[in-house]
Amino acid sequence: SMAVGVGPISPSKEFVDALSGEYFAAGYSDSLARRILMSQKLDCLIFAEMQNEAILHFLGFQRFAPVQILVMGAPVSSGNPSIDYFISGDRLEHPFRTHFSDKEEHYSEQVVLFEGQAISFPAT
Repeated sequence: SMAVGVGPISPSKEFVDALSGEYFAAGYSDSLARRILMSQKLDCLIFAEMQNEAILHFLGFQRFAPVQILVMGAPVSSGNPSIDYFISGDRLEHPFRTHFSDKEEHYSEQVVLFEGQAISFPAT
């Protein structure tokens, strides 16, 4: 695993230590982030907080891996045809979402629902 960070915030030491690969800091350079992602020959790319960061939002419209996943930073669809799956939790979705017809589906991605919130926050 590897990670590319965009923006001014550095990840926690625990996050970097948990990676089996490298952490690349791209800052505010979308071209550097793009070059890093293209050089990795990824099988899968997971985007976090895509809707809340402009660089990630626009990088998401490119295909860097055969499978691209969005984890919920904001629990809404990206509406992006380059994102294949959206990870969410059953407690974060409308209780009757599985009863919607295809016309009523509000995700452009295939939704993968985990039990609960599908996100865990570290104890502080």
